[in-house]
Amino acid sequence: MLRILLVIGLFFGVGFTDGAVAQVTRGVSATSLEEILKSAGYTPKMTKSEQLGGAYASMEGGGYLFHAEAAECAAENCSILFLFANFNLDRDITLKDYQTINSYNDTEFLGRAYINVKERQVGIDLVFDLRGGVDREYIRLKALQFPELIQTFVDRFRKAMDEG
Repeated sequence: MLRILLVIGLFFGVGFTDGAVAQVTRGVSATSLEEILKSAGYTPKMTKSEQLGGAYASMEGGGYLFHAEAAECAAENCSILFLFANFNLDRDITLKDYQTINSYNDTEFLGRAYINVKERQVGIDLVFDLRGGVDREYIRLKALQFPELIQTFVDRFRKAMDEG
């Protein structure tokens, strides 16, 4: 009998968890993004992205300044969300920078490191594709953990640069 109920529940999208109902979202607006970030304990400064047209937020966490940016928007609903942090190198990009970024991406599975040659920066991002539906709590938890991801990236990059 339990199997039948479980199959029926899965078929109709009913979860047998602690009673909490997932708030699945397929996009974010400026308002919903701000709500998610505030629920993660941040005080986001909200603006609109000049480049991508969606909501843009800047905030601090774990001693780092980082950003959230929404993209691929239809009206006020955006289906892609980026969390990212950039770091100025104050020098030209080197082969060692490329090797370090590639090594990071080859060994770390959460987030993606990148180089912005024009701005002489390295950075880390986390991308959410919301089109298929993502639990808002998942976004909140990943936003809450993002400073740890930044720290991991910074530690790896510094170590590689120190090793020459």
